[in-house]
Amino acid sequence: MILVICPVYNEQNNILPFVSRILRYVNSRVNFLFMEDNSEDLTRKICRYISENLPFSLRNKIFFVFNEGNLGYGENLLKGFSFALERSYEVILTIDCDFQHLPSYLPLFFSLSKKYDFVTGTRYSYNSALLSERNFYRYMINRKLVSFLKSLYGISVSDFFCGFRSYRKRLLENIFDNLMKFKGLTNINFSYDLPIYLWVEILNFTLNIKEIPIPFIFFEDRIFKGFGSEVLRSHYDRLKIYIDSFVKYYSMRR
Repeated sequence: MILVICPVYNEQNNILPFVSRILRYVNSRVNFLFMEDNSEDLTRKICRYISENLPFSLRNKIFFVFNEGNLGYGENLLKGFSFALERSYEVILTIDCDFQHLPSYLPLFFSLSKKYDFVTGTRYSYNSALLSERNFYRYMINRKLVSFLKSLYGISVSDFFCGFRSYRKRLLENIFDNLMKFKGLTNINFSYDLPIYLWVEILNFTLNIKEIPIPFIFFEDRIFKGFGSEVLRSHYDRLKIYIDSFVKYYSMRR
């Protein structure tokens, strides 16, 4: 069984077409979980409408969770991971629902997840279709962080932050337990910094990973949003936060 987790926040223009697009992939083996994070626009209302009007055949295959407050990107993923592990899904995927990740790539992730513990998309491969102009600062921050991975683990990846990923259950169980212990010790609320901690956990557990090219799609008007996003608006502050978090967590996990 496969669960695809879709964080949702302020996506009133995208959520309905996104749900329509993923319906072709829903079946007895593939379920979807939408984490609605108390949006400030009409997203919540649209999600409730979709949820309440799903055909009977889809009601145990497409799930909606409505948060009481705005938890942020990282906390939503952790909440989705908990949902998946409690229900013993063997493969867990994450995908953004703003069409910067194309649902048409889902079957490729499904296929590769049979062989690899961890499959992650890359928008920076030579084989990635460049459908948008690269944001220079985000690109350089990404390069700095992937260089950390290579220096510490000897592994070469090209995209640190891509949220289009799949995890096998045995990997995710270890990641989830360690992150929850860390959360309990530090009282941290994970936001867009979650990939920092995920990479450390993944590479401490397995090297059975696969990076696959996906199109580079970036909407310049799509800024960091939701809980924990304010401190990331400055490129310098964002890089400093990421590196400090990486070094601190890597040192602790060693």
